[in-house]
Amino acid sequence: QVPISGHFRISVTKWCLNRKIMSDKVEITSWAVTEKSKDSDDEDPQFEDEPSAKRQKVQSEEQTESDPLQLLPNCEMYERSYMHRDIISHILVTPVTDFLITCSVDGHLKFWKKLPVDIIFVKHFRPHLVPFTDVAVSVDGQVVCTTSADRSVKVFEVLNFDMINLIRLRFTPSAVAIIHAKKNPKPKLAVCSAQTPEISIYDTHDGEGKELHTFSINSAPVNLIKFNAPFDTVITGSTDGLLEYWSATTYAWNPSAVKFKFKTSTDLFEFAKKKTVAHTLSFNRKGTMFATYGKDQIVRVFDFATGKLKLQLREDLAFYQALQTEPREEDSKYPELEPIDFGRRVAVEKEIVAATNVGACAKCNINFDDTSEHLVYACMLGIKVVRISDGAVVQVTGSIESSERFLATALFQGTVKNTQAIYQLQQQNQAAQSDGEDRPDPTVFTTAHKRARFYMFTRRDPADADGDAAGGRDVFNEKPTREEVALIAQPTSVLGTSAIIRTTMGDIHIKLFGEECPKAVENFTTHSRNGYYNNLIVHRVIKGFMIQTGDPQGDGRGGTSIWEEDFEDEFHKTLKFDRPFTVAMANCGPGTNGSQFFITTVPTPWLDGKHTIFGRVTKGMDVVQAMEQVKTNKSNDKPWKDIKMLNIEVM
Repeated sequence: QVPISGHFRISVTKWCLNRKIMSDKVEITSWAVTEKSKDSDDEDPQFEDEPSAKRQKVQSEEQTESDPLQLLPNCEMYERSYMHRDIISHILVTPVTDFLITCSVDGHLKFWKKLPVDIIFVKHFRPHLVPFTDVAVSVDGQVVCTTSADRSVKVFEVLNFDMINLIRLRFTPSAVAIIHAKKNPKPKLAVCSAQTPEISIYDTHDGEGKELHTFSINSAPVNLIKFNAPFDTVITGSTDGLLEYWSATTYAWNPSAVKFKFKTSTDLFEFAKKKTVAHTLSFNRKGTMFATYGKDQIVRVFDFATGKLKLQLREDLAFYQALQTEPREEDSKYPELEPIDFGRRVAVEKEIVAATNVGACAKCNINFDDTSEHLVYACMLGIKVVRISDGAVVQVTGSIESSERFLATALFQGTVKNTQAIYQLQQQNQAAQSDGEDRPDPTVFTTAHKRARFYMFTRRDPADADGDAAGGRDVFNEKPTREEVALIAQPTSVLGTSAIIRTTMGDIHIKLFGEECPKAVENFTTHSRNGYYNNLIVHRVIKGFMIQTGDPQGDGRGGTSIWEEDFEDEFHKTLKFDRPFTVAMANCGPGTNGSQFFITTVPTPWLDGKHTIFGRVTKGMDVVQAMEQVKTNKSNDKPWKDIKMLNIEVM
């Protein structure tokens, strides 16, 4: 085994299974499975009009050749999410072997195995101490390699989830691909330099890491490289906007693979003409088409053999701003967003541009479905599915997850057979039980902006957060940090566990989260017991959003905490704005909590991480809904007729 520089950690295994598993003609001879992480219990109240916890609803997954959309995810909400310790930068699915590879900016890499339903964690490495520059997988799904600014390449064997080689480079790598000659399936690495147009070839299994060949095709440093195995051809894109074809066998121009003699008869100069650069590139399964995402925020689809453009799709901010203001056509698949939601998304797009200098195109990739009829990729509205033949948007999912800006995606459309070994794995992972039938489980795995999680979109509704799926759909599979452990260990003062807000329109019963948000609950209960909230009005009502109160001045500008100064936010991993009737602190920015609070009337996920949730309504939802319906002054959202809190009883 090759020693690994930096930190190296293997998750403690609960058990090992040494059985031969035949899955899609690939033999897996060893498994290392981590003990299932236990989510923290959350006793969030159930709404009076909701039934008890339900089993997951499985949507129809009948396969019909006439409708390839049946083999794509279609649920509006992600079914499940899993963690890294830092922001996830790369995600990909290995062909044939059905593994998921995730990488985060702190240099950590994780192997996950796709099950008939859900996935299971397998092994963890830290191959680099700095962010990854690129990650590549072989066409047979058996080898994965990573590069980073530490001038090294790490090579992993997927089926044994082991690191098999470490190659030291004389240059900083920008991109990497695993290639092989048409008549020689032995894989090689093509590593591109970030400083020069040079491309170096290495043997994936050569422990000495010798350069087998060095050459230049592009005239500027290469920023992307992809291998088209069916045509024994590699495409490289450089920082001057040029795309070049070359043979994986001869490392030179290969005219037999294409239908043109001169590039001037193609559209391969499109990026240079528009003074832009392609940041991502991907092929369809047969290699007859490839799609790019450019710095100019345009998705382009090319015919591989002719080099001609087939389709162009705008993904720039101006396009979506125009879409938001124009009337929707009846058959439009684009979701209609509230102005406040769209404004938040615009702010995120601008934040991404400011951070990367190029925008989301630097991280978003394009996926072809198995039929090569559709493109699947992330946009500012969610996960978009586009028909290639006419450029029509046929589906947009995930728009309801408005707190996330999805970026890199990986599409799985295969069938994982229910072998005996996988059945035993499922027994260890109760969340991944299936009905025993071999059926497709189309899944889009996606990263998100500034998130240390990746998300799974399937054809199943997410588990009921209040059901027996402990912790809900967001799995906490990482150990808590020292700070989190210290916070949990701190003793909490005796606070109220519930309260009754008595108003002129009726009583509202709320449950308080004293353990999760001790300062907010202490502030609320102390004010309530001292009569601070007595006879204060509900000064702000926005239909379809929330009601707000707690200001002695009655105009939204007053109020203070029990400490006579603002106090910090308290965000807890189990408390989210994923349901109506959530009670939270109002503020005017981070760490500016005083006395004002609000109660939501709909799910408001865009508020996650911005307002402290300290309670939920358990009874009196009808009172909250009645308050929401009162007439208000449109200039300041204040009810024309005063609604008062008479007092608050804490228990």
